[in-house]
This record gives sequence, structure tokens and C-alpha cells, in this order.
Amino acid sequence: MVPYLAIILAVALTAAPSSGLAQSHRRSALGEDGAAESTQPPLTAADLVIVIPTTKARLPLVQASRPSRRGIRTVIALETAADAAALNEQTGGLAGPHAEAYVAWADAQADESAGGGPYGRFPPAATLHAEHRTGPRAAMAPLLAHELLMALARKAAASATANLTKPPPPPYRWVLLGRDDTLWLPHHTSTLLSGLSGRAAAVCDHLADWNGLTLLSPSSVAAACLPCGFNLTAVMGRKRPPKFPQPVCPVCRPASGCEFRFDLCNGLVGDAAGCGTRRFLGSGDRCGHSWPAAGAGVALSFKLLSYIGKEKWVSCVRDGQPTTGERALGRCLWRSGFGLTLTGAGLAADLSRDPFSPHHMLFGNPMARQAVFGAEADTLLGPVYQRLEAAAAAARAAAEEKARAAAAAATAVGDTAGAVKAIAAGGVTTPGGLPWLYGATDLTIATPSTRLAVAAPPPPPPPPPPLIIDGVVVDNGPVTVAPPLKKCDMQCTARWVASAAVSVHLDVPLDEGAALTDAELTAAAALLAAAAEQVGRDAGLPATAGAAAT
Repeated sequence: MVPYLAIILAVALTAAPSSGLAQSHRRSALGEDGAAESTQPPLTAADLVIVIPTTKARLPLVQASRPSRRGIRTVIALETAADAAALNEQTGGLAGPHAEAYVAWADAQADESAGGGPYGRFPPAATLHAEHRTGPRAAMAPLLAHELLMALARKAAASATANLTKPPPPPYRWVLLGRDDTLWLPHHTSTLLSGLSGRAAAVCDHLADWNGLTLLSPSSVAAACLPCGFNLTAVMGRKRPPKFPQPVCPVCRPASGCEFRFDLCNGLVGDAAGCGTRRFLGSGDRCGHSWPAAGAGVALSFKLLSYIGKEKWVSCVRDGQPTTGERALGRCLWRSGFGLTLTGAGLAADLSRDPFSPHHMLFGNPMARQAVFGAEADTLLGPVYQRLEAAAAAARAAAEEKARAAAAAATAVGDTAGAVKAIAAGGVTTPGGLPWLYGATDLTIATPSTRLAVAAPPPPPPPPPPLIIDGVVVDNGPVTVAPPLKKCDMQCTARWVASAAVSVHLDVPLDEGAALTDAELTAAAALLAAAAEQVGRDAGLPATAGAAAT
């Protein structure tokens, strides 16, 4: 047990040295052999790794989800290495009955020997929002999990007695990163990602954006792509329909996502809904990045995490302003040269012609939440949300009052610039109701789009006609007639979502304003455990916990 714990702690606190195994996957140039990968057998539980950033106080939620991840290795990122070591000793780590390993990235204290804290040499301010304090650890969690599994794979390869004629297989194929109250549906996830192996690197179809004026979640202007090889001609009647995200090979890149947004918004004119400021629209690959909505989760491929350098990733995480883990993850993927890939599930099923349809998201769809948790989720957590909304409203009112007083004082002495700056710092809205660009401090907190019900969709628009100039069809491919959409009302859509969704978000607030009591946390964990048990049965997972393959 001691050597195993040593490996866990060493990986959690320091960067593992380069190895032949890691370098061989890095040299594969991410996605160049995508065709070979796509011919691999369907995913199994051994190909998936669930990664959960959390706090010690919220471990009951993590433990409650165990029935839905039996046989699937799980890496849990905590605040301190001491807690991680104690829990590894208690549970047995990946070789234990729950196949759980605990890691930490830099203690929350400003201890240089432990990496200097998540924000560098100084701890985060106590006044930061709870999601911002935990943000760096959440963004680092997939890299920590990859590092741990690669270390164990190297150890297993070194102890092998037979001469290997080819490199050992990767220790996993996909990482599933979610919150501690995100529940993954293993069978649906395996089905979806089996079809995306070699065609995408970071997958999520429930995305968020900050467009310089407001937070969009879910966003219909996300800088994203469709999977490599996605047949748009069969869905839309043409290979490159205008104002539509494109399939990008081998994986989505920022330039492709920015090109879609630029086209959708008619360049810097920004005349489409949600287009926002010119900085958000950008040009080339310099538009604003998108990120997975809070709690929706994201799937990251083995090749992506093998390609990313840990040192540069750490620098990116610490370089940005305090924010949520999902937003930091999206930013650092962007800086590393990768965008997020949509599933296109609603398009492929002929249920929608909107690639961002909130009714056909597979990640964190509120209709899937209703199917998995039922009405009891809102009955239990409704009072918590009300307290949270009241606390947020009071905080905004206090900030606005303070800003107005400062602006009045500046105006009294003729300092017009100071008055404007004071108003902007307080997040006070203009008479037209639009927030200032540098608005309230809570603008970077994601909206709960994973639990709020969505209205019935409007009638679908007809497929775009082919572009004809001087009697000549101008297109990059053959033009066909798009198939009609299937008739599917909200009840039909809800059944489809329940049969295909890959993740659901219970949404237990991580916010001091919610003042979550111990009794409420226990009740939420019980609800999560009951749902996880049903998900595990539906997925055919083992009835009892057992060790996963390492």
C-alpha cells in the first residue's frame, strides 16, 4: 500500500518526468491517426475515467454517485494533499472496492513547498465566490488524473516480464469531467463517445459565453465545431450551409469556431442575437472563447490530455482572473489551440436544424434532470435557490448603492471620469437596462441552465436554399434536398433526451449565499444516491462495487 500511496502523492504534488510512453502519444500529433482510432471496438467502462473536483465538506455527494460509476475509475481532486493521502489510505485508491483515487493540486494555504496555493504564492481572497476559489483545482483536475494514470501505466509496463513488441495501450480513452453533483449515464456516454473517437478532442453541446455585455448559458453563438466527418449535406441539404458551425478535422480549432461566430454575426456588425461586443466577435482565432456550462460536464480525449503540457496549463490557469473551473478550462483549451466540439445529436436524429438547440443537448439537459431526479429535486432544493437569489439580489443592491454614492461624491467635485468608473465598478445598469462592460462581480458565475425548464421550440425554419449566381449553383459540394424533420412534440423530445443524455446536473449550489445546511446536503446526497442506483441498474453495472482494471 505504501508504494501505491507514494505514487498518488508524488503525482498530485509534482509533475511526473517525461517518459517514452507519454512522448510516443505526444508525437502522434493529436488526431492524425483518427481513422485508426475510430475503428477501435466500442468503449467499455475500462476506457472511461470520471474526474470530480470537490471539497471535503461535499464528499457525501461524491460518495452518493458511486452506484452509477461501478467499474469506472474515478479521480477526485481535493483541497489538500493531506486529505487526499488519508482518503487513499481509507478507500484503497484505484485498487480499492470503489476504484477511487484522491489527488490535490497545491494546498489552499500559501505554502511554497506545496506549490504556492492555487493562485500562486498567495491564497485566494476570502471574499471570492466559492466557485472562483475552487475554479483552479477544477481546471487542473483532468491533468492531474492523466498524470496519475500515466504514472501507474508506466509502473505496470516496467514490471511486465514479457518483451513488448509494440507500445502498451493507453490507460484510458476519455476523461469525463463534471462537478460533484453531476451524474454521468455510462451506457449513453459510451455510445456517444464510441462514435466520436478520433473525430473530436473536447466534447460538450451545452456551452456558455460572456459576450462582453451578458452571460449566455446555453449559448447559441458559441465558438464551436461539429465532429470531423459530420454529414451536413444529409442534414441541411448542402455541405457548407451559411451561418452554421462546420465539421473540422482532425479536431476543432479556435479559428474554425471564430469563423462560425463571425459569419453568424455578419462580421463585426454583430446584428444577431447574443453577438455582443467586437472583442467577443474578434477576427481570425482571436474571438472570445466558449466553455462548458456549469455542471453540464465535458469529455476530454486521451490524446488531447497527452498533447497538453502541464507547465503551460498551470501558467494559463493561474494567469487569468478568478473564475469558475469550466470557464478556466475553456480558456486554457483555447490558448492551447483547441475548441469544443458539439455532438450534433439533434441534427443527426432529424429532430432539429439548430446545432445549439437547448431541447436536444445531451450534456446537462434540464429535461434529463427531470427524468432522472423527478420533481423531488426542486422540492428539496427550491428553498436553497430562493435563499441564493435573495442573497444575490441583496449583494447587487448593496454594490449599486455604494457605487451610486461614490459616483455622486465624484460628480460633486467635478470628477466625471471618476463617476463613470465608480458606476462601472458597482455593476449599475444604464437607464436602458444594459449592464456596463465591467459590471457586477457575480457576472462570471454561470447561470443554472442545467436545471431550468426550457419552453417549447418555435417552428423549425426551412433548410437554406442553394446559393445560385448567374444561374450557377455555388457550393463546395453537391446540393440535395434536406430531409423533413420528424414530428416530435415536447413529450416526444423528453423521451428522446432521456434515452440519449450523457450527464445530468442536480445543481446543489456551491455558494455561501445559499447557506446549505447539513440536513439539506444529506437529503441531496440521498436523492443523488437513489438516482445513481437506478442509473447503474439501467446501465447494467455490477450490483456491488468491485475493483476496476488499472
